[in-house]
Amino acid sequence: SLKPGDDQLTETDRRLATRRELWNAAFDGVDLREKSVLDAGLGEGHFTRFLAERRPSRLFSITCVPDEVQPARERIGEWADRVEFLIANLTAMPEVPDDSFDLVAADYLIAAVAAHTPYREINCLKELRRVVKPGGRVILTGWEVWPQCRNRTEVSVRRLSKLRDAIHHLNGVEPFREHPRRWIE
Repeated sequence: SLKPGDDQLTETDRRLATRRELWNAAFDGVDLREKSVLDAGLGEGHFTRFLAERRPSRLFSITCVPDEVQPARERIGEWADRVEFLIANLTAMPEVPDDSFDLVAADYLIAAVAAHTPYREINCLKELRRVVKPGGRVILTGWEVWPQCRNRTEVSVRRLSKLRDAIHHLNGVEPFREHPRRWIE
């Protein structure tokens, strides 16, 4: 099992180990057996695998990027047969009926929506609420990814992203980020 402090881990493995710690904390006491679960945002498939390992009765993973499915399926490995992959836009999912899932879960979804379709974060949250059954849960983790910068380009990109968010904040647009207010104070 991966541990974030293990000196022999690659940077990617260290990040994944840290993510798994967060996911374990967020899902502590949450039994997914006999539940229909939506993974809102396939990404690389690591979170989907985490959910599949908890053996929900049905697991769906949505992505708007068809090319993500096969690489994610390979990362999910032996659990991939338990996952039904859907191609849909999480900010508007007419193909998914209301009250479809006992649990809707997402990791880094809001940051991804903000990056790819800015100002659609609220639409996405409304859709997640719409597709969860009454009495069901929505669990969101990892609002923003800020890994350690490895070079001057990454430092510059981070600074520009923070500046963009600060400008939006000063104009009365509240971005879904973890610390935008702190960046402009």
